[in-house]
Amino acid sequence: MIAQIKTLIMVVFLVGAILILQTGLRKNFSFSYSHFTEVINLSASKKTSYGLLDLSGIILGMRRMAADIAWIQLMQYYGTPETDESGKEIDFHGEDYGGGKYYEVLSLTQRVIRLDPYFHYAYLYSAGALAWNLNRPEEAISLLKEGISNDPKYWRFRLYLGAIIYLQLKKFDKMVILLEEAVKYPDCPSLVKVILANIYEEEGRYLDCLKIWFQVLESKDEFYRLRAKKKTLELRTRISADKT
Repeated sequence: MIAQIKTLIMVVFLVGAILILQTGLRKNFSFSYSHFTEVINLSASKKTSYGLLDLSGIILGMRRMAADIAWIQLMQYYGTPETDESGKEIDFHGEDYGGGKYYEVLSLTQRVIRLDPYFHYAYLYSAGALAWNLNRPEEAISLLKEGISNDPKYWRFRLYLGAIIYLQLKKFDKMVILLEEAVKYPDCPSLVKVILANIYEEEGRYLDCLKIWFQVLESKDEFYRLRAKKKTLELRTRISADKT
């Protein structure tokens, strides 16, 4: 019993010390990590019940590692087919990776970026998924605005933001121009490349579409690599047929 009380006192002391330290950092620096309570309140919510895991990462000074784990958990969630009340898989999207509803994508991404505000790829990937796959551009915009607030120098947030705004305004030509700029950079998610490839295919721009799928072949994600192999074969066949 005495040992348990001592352990509790130690935990309370550590939490208090972290709160005091983070409050001081926020006052003295123009940018710092999210406040301790902001992360825990989000993580402990019904949607993201990972409070103990995130708390451990913060206390041990391993926020980036905790963010990496949170990212993996987000990918597991988004990569798992949704089911109805009976447990039957719902086919919202056919071949499209991560289509459907997935209402927790925003909150799970916020968990990642509040553990590590410099996790740029998380903003870009989830913004692309929310805007184009899940048809929730407002959530994508709020995510990118948080990214701009956290790291104003990372200008690609504004590039994606502009593309999504053009999507909302149905100015598709201008949207495509920004997507074409986005795919030039190594940190462009394969998901965004596939979005552009699909647009090219719908417009009959098969050579341009094929070039994008060749890029996707370099993806570290096996799903995208396999899909790229299939699509490059289809497009080569189609292009050859058009020439004859």
